[in-house]
Amino acid sequence: MGDSPDDSTTRFAIRVDRSFRALFAALGAGARQDFVELRGETVRVRLGWMFKVSIPRTAVTSAQHHADMFGGWGAHGWRGRWLVNGSSAGIVQLDLEPRQRAWLLSIWPLTLRVLYVSLDDPHGFLAAIGSGVA
Repeated sequence: MGDSPDDSTTRFAIRVDRSFRALFAALGAGARQDFVELRGETVRVRLGWMFKVSIPRTAVTSAQHHADMFGGWGAHGWRGRWLVNGSSAGIVQLDLEPRQRAWLLSIWPLTLRVLYVSLDDPHGFLAAIGSGVA
């Protein structure tokens, strides 16, 4: 399960396959910089400096397991559907309404309507966010 820096924050690690950990660390991502965090009424997602978003829990209309995905690792997407991952396993899907503003490489704004993210503990995350999903 995620660790709790304080009573109102729970952090879940983004899953990064062992073979990619050194590459992620070299790119300024890694265990301390890659997370999904539930803080009060906000869901924060960060993949180092490559991707970041803060989402009000009220904008998360559903959260569910998603079939594992194959393909690239990092932050990538198109037309409002983005995948933030370091693994093709442990994928969680968040459906968002209204659409949310996220940032790619800290300079390019993008709009999210669906966010997929690979997590070390997808079950724990879904249990934790469950009460906050509309």
